Amino acid sequence: MKGIIPQGKPWTQEASPPLPPQGAGYVTLRSRHSLGNGTIKMVPLLSLRLGITHLLLFALFLAAVPLSLSAEAQTHVIGTLLLEISGKTQEQTLKSDLAIVPYADEFASEAAMVRKLEERKKNLLSKRIYSQADYSCELTASTDEQMVYSVTYNIVEVPTVLFIPYGIYDSNYGGRAGIKLYDSNFLGIRSDLKFKAYLSQLNPSAFNQYKLSAEVTADKLQLFGKRLDLGAGIQTDTDGWSLKNSVFKAKANYYGMNIGPTSIDLFSDISLTKQDNTIFTWGSPTINFRIVWQMIPLLANSLRYESKITYYKLGPSWALPELTFTNQIRTQLFSILDQQVSGSLTNVFGYKTEDQSVITNDVDIELSTSFTIFEEIKQGLAVSLLTNHTAAAFETVEFASRNSFSQGNVDAVGNFREGYNLKLTLSTLMPLNKGIAELFSSFSTVTRLEASYYTMLGVDFNLGLRGSAFLATGTAVENPVDPGNFLRGITNVNRPKEYGFAGLNVSTGITFELFDFDTALSGYPLKADVLLTPFLDFSVFQENAQFIQTWPSWSELTGGAELLMIFNRLKKYPLSAVFGFSLLDTAAWLTGSGNFSDIDFEVVILLDMF
Repeated sequence: MKGIIPQGKPWTQEASPPLPPQGAGYVTLRSRHSLGNGTIKMVPLLSLRLGITHLLLFALFLAAVPLSLSAEAQTHVIGTLLLEISGKTQEQTLKSDLAIVPYADEFASEAAMVRKLEERKKNLLSKRIYSQADYSCELTASTDEQMVYSVTYNIVEVPTVLFIPYGIYDSNYGGRAGIKLYDSNFLGIRSDLKFKAYLSQLNPSAFNQYKLSAEVTADKLQLFGKRLDLGAGIQTDTDGWSLKNSVFKAKANYYGMNIGPTSIDLFSDISLTKQDNTIFTWGSPTINFRIVWQMIPLLANSLRYESKITYYKLGPSWALPELTFTNQIRTQLFSILDQQVSGSLTNVFGYKTEDQSVITNDVDIELSTSFTIFEEIKQGLAVSLLTNHTAAAFETVEFASRNSFSQGNVDAVGNFREGYNLKLTLSTLMPLNKGIAELFSSFSTVTRLEASYYTMLGVDFNLGLRGSAFLATGTAVENPVDPGNFLRGITNVNRPKEYGFAGLNVSTGITFELFDFDTALSGYPLKADVLLTPFLDFSVFQENAQFIQTWPSWSELTGGAELLMIFNRLKKYPLSAVFGFSLLDTAAWLTGSGNFSDIDFEVVILLDMF
């Protein structure tokens, strides 16, 4: 049994055999050495004619050999893990984070064991909810084979609950005021509790039309030892004292139910709407229920089965809804050049109970694989055959392919970032049930590139570059770019929402530390690092296929600065303040072709998840 170590008899001087008298012509050597698991015997040697000096040296050499072998075979193990916790984190949660199981790992040296403990310490601190994770080791048992240690971690938490009011004013949206409540260690099990509520203007020039919104989510809860996510929210528009366009949403997800060797995840959500406060019935329900059944044994492979039912009805009545049944089976099929090829069969069946003649039936057969080339570049490839059975059998048949490449990783270095990552996706789509001429004329491609690059300039400056690019041929794609993720300084009210063929976003900035903030409020020490990031962002969009011959149909250039305050005791919740404005609008004002009041700008003060 692991952990029960037989105690061997240590070798002592008295245990060695007596030396023969000087002058003996023939001797027989027999040596015993206890190793804990048994005894090693050296069988009688051949007769040797030796002098006493040579015999003594030879005997000492033989005695040293088993001692050195015993020392090399000695291992180091953690026999006991103790936790001293200053905070609300439950012990079982911390043990799960540390991933240290007594007697599970044997280390060749004490240094190797310490490296493991140090790695676990860094992992805890990276979660940004602990300010201290020191450890100590105590030797509790020792044999010739094994040294057993008791390890104690001293864990000190930082405050994980934050309640803050906030306000935002934007030249496009008007004002917004709200509150946020975050707890990244809810119930002491590192579940995430988030509550936010706000009141915002519907019209920047009107002060009697607002949107009210409130939402609460609790993720990574525990129910019967499995993960549970819950959430609910409501929002409504106000016009004076009237409420309209109200929407209620709720979700409940449960993960990891085990049935034999299989695992089941359950997902459910509901959405209800109400047009105005004169109608008390919530209507237009949309209900989704999804089950994911994984690791179903099938010969030498396993199946993944996913089923989804959607219930939808427009209007106040819940009767005669539209039903959609989606079923998918996915499994590994075969290997090519040591790479696994997976296959999936998806069927989407739509049915209108109010009009039984409206039936849709889509079938998608897909093959996919992923592999690594040049030891760094990860590549994924997928091809699919899509068919649609409506009035005529398989009225539409299309062939689609998707190929993606990714490389690199971005790591946190203190308050800065360093590294790069790239992701390139190539997709094609063409019909198979049409003539050759239509096949080539309808052939379309979509290429997307996302990239990030961070590097240190000296020891004080952190250069950051992020970008996304999009190019389509044959068929335009809806919303090919999302400036909201890259373009700071405007709220994107006027950003492109139509179909387009090309787009590019580039976000640049240099981050450096301004100063250290250190003060005390009501005796509570408050320390923070204050960082500043001047930025310059650029975005273009082309809505027609002539993206080479014509100037982009939409473009924007913004500049500004972002101020970030990272509190030492609240690293999870830095305070961010952003001021940005349109450089194109500013250039128009300076050249006399625009007005100062037309300059689009944004001032945002908010709490961000760093």
